[in-house]
Amino acid sequence: MREVQEWLNETTTALIENYNRLGLRASGEWEQSLKGTQEETETGIKVIISGAKYTEQLSIGRKPGKMPPRQVILDWIREKNIQSELKPQTLAYLIQRKIGTEGIKVPNKYNAGGLVTDVLTNERINDLIKNVGNVILAKQKSDILTSLKNGSK
Repeated sequence: MREVQEWLNETTTALIENYNRLGLRASGEWEQSLKGTQEETETGIKVIISGAKYTEQLSIGRKPGKMPPRQVILDWIREKNIQSELKPQTLAYLIQRKIGTEGIKVPNKYNAGGLVTDVLTNERINDLIKNVGNVILAKQKSDILTSLKNGSK
């Protein structure tokens, strides 16, 4: 449905704008991973926005536990051009250990939070529902009028 695809395009664009506004860009992989799709089901239309696995960590943080992969941290250090007196391997290990033991809390001084929740608001979702409802209602009205016209011949 065209209206749903327009909503998906606008919403993914708004998510990317918010990602950049929040200063969360490192490699740009998250932006590239966003995809908006729709599927017709027996009961209606399923609207899906998918993205990188780490969207949850960007949005709400991460619980303590397993350390993240070293290479991911090394890439982040390089992409953010983080300068340190420590060797990159040493700095990456220290960051890994801290994330593993403390997790990542959002909001924090590097991530104000709201990546997804500032965009996927009740208002935005209600706009989608209203637009889809109007399209379906118009089609039903047209079908009824066609039936009435054809039935009266």
